[in-house]
Amino acid sequence: MKIDLDRSPTTLIGGPNGAGKSNLLEAISYALFGKPLKKVKLAGLINSINRKNMQTECVFTKYGDEYKVVRGEKPKVFKIFKNGELLDQNAASKDYQATLENVIGMDHKLFTQVCLLNRERYIPFMDMGVADRRKVVEDILDINIFGYMNKIVKGNTDSIKAQISDLDYERGLSVTKRDGVERLIEQAKNNVSDQVDGLNQQITDNTDKIKSIESKASDLEASLKKYEGLDEKYKKLKDKKQKFSEFSYKFTSKMTELKKERAFYDDNDQCPTCTQHIDEDFKQAIITGVDSKQGEITEQTTKLMDELKKVLDKIKEISDQLEEKSQIQSSINTNQSEINFLDRENTKLSNQIKSISENKVNDGLDGQFLELDKKVNEMDVTLNELMLELEEYEAMRSMLKDDGIKASIVDDYVGFINKRVNEYLNHMGFFINITLDGNFEETINSVNKKDFTYDNLSTGEKTRISIAILLVLLEVSAMKNSATTNILFMDEIMENLDADGVELLMNLIKDKMKHKNVFVVSQRADEFRDYFRSEIIFIKGDDGFASIKTR
Repeated sequence: MKIDLDRSPTTLIGGPNGAGKSNLLEAISYALFGKPLKKVKLAGLINSINRKNMQTECVFTKYGDEYKVVRGEKPKVFKIFKNGELLDQNAASKDYQATLENVIGMDHKLFTQVCLLNRERYIPFMDMGVADRRKVVEDILDINIFGYMNKIVKGNTDSIKAQISDLDYERGLSVTKRDGVERLIEQAKNNVSDQVDGLNQQITDNTDKIKSIESKASDLEASLKKYEGLDEKYKKLKDKKQKFSEFSYKFTSKMTELKKERAFYDDNDQCPTCTQHIDEDFKQAIITGVDSKQGEITEQTTKLMDELKKVLDKIKEISDQLEEKSQIQSSINTNQSEINFLDRENTKLSNQIKSISENKVNDGLDGQFLELDKKVNEMDVTLNELMLELEEYEAMRSMLKDDGIKASIVDDYVGFINKRVNEYLNHMGFFINITLDGNFEETINSVNKKDFTYDNLSTGEKTRISIAILLVLLEVSAMKNSATTNILFMDEIMENLDADGVELLMNLIKDKMKHKNVFVVSQRADEFRDYFRSEIIFIKGDDGFASIKTR
């Protein structure tokens, strides 16, 4: 099948269940990103008749250049052509895909939020967590580059801090050596016998210190035995915590599905698809079953949280023990450094005694002092330069954090987004006021309604808000030219709207999205037909293969 995606500004895609309406979206997703929209493996995309020879070809233009992407399975193929010429395929498949996504200007996640809205993958903006909302807006505003810059700056900052620490340690050693040489020079001026006695006393003191330190180090080494095996226990507990988090996410998802199912039967007395009346006994039976499942999940969640608390307490306990172990090991390392230093000092002192005995006490000491003093001064200059550089990087990090430059840019657009969202809601006959703050948390105000929240809204009203926000984000992306395309697919996104809502939405799309070609997949094609300029109807043939007809 060949479909021209810029043939009409508004196209309705209809057909019976199983005819392949959503396959067009699957084909685009696979062709451009090598990923399905549904939760199936790639092999599940191949037709079930002959199980081979699946191939997609997608042609698009960007900045005057024509690109053609050919991708298929059994046999596997992935080629990118630019103006008829095949791009270099020597890179790994992952890198080749990155090349294509760089041309497209967005990754698969953003593409399924602003271009290809499939009911199984598309998450309405208001149903996202605050962090995911911010990520979508940052991608659209093309400011996620600041996050990458922040990572680079952090790496450079850590590197400079390490250099400062190492250089400061080396400087301390050099100062100690310089001061030692200076003392030796002064000692050389005194009586040789007095100097030898003094040096021998230093050696004795150093030796006593070494013995004391070795005794402490031995005790510390013995104390480490009680911490054996803690790392493996800690890892297992972290793995267990992760599994609990996965179970928690599954429970939360299941509870969300049950709430939606119950809300459906609470709010509907007849089936929105076939318009038949829903029997009250049947409804109550469903609701009772949903409530029972919710109770079971709540009970399971409580048990899960109890177990998770135990794991977290144990993790905290072991983490504290590992910190103690780390401190002990650090002390051992420090002791060993002191022992090594004292050993070297004793060796030097012994050599000095020998030189004094041979009346060569001051041979070369003046030169050593000048050399060490010059080295310390050079280190001071380098340390000052590194400290200034560190201050600059710290200032950059402050600017690149979420509450820095990004927050300023987001604040510039939040007002525009709020204004446009409410304008679009009014266009769709929904007269409320929704306000997003800089953290993308919402406040909803409605006439004569106090403490009104998003959860108070009906499914149709939530759909209006989701579509309004989507249209505004598309408008912002066009302004920023960060994720711009002339197509928009909505797969059963408007099913929760009534006829008036659909009409108002389509009028809004025609008015505000004149540069886009909008495709709507719907089970209610007969109801929506009058609002679209063209239509694609999928038909499943007797041989199992689909075909299309257009009007």
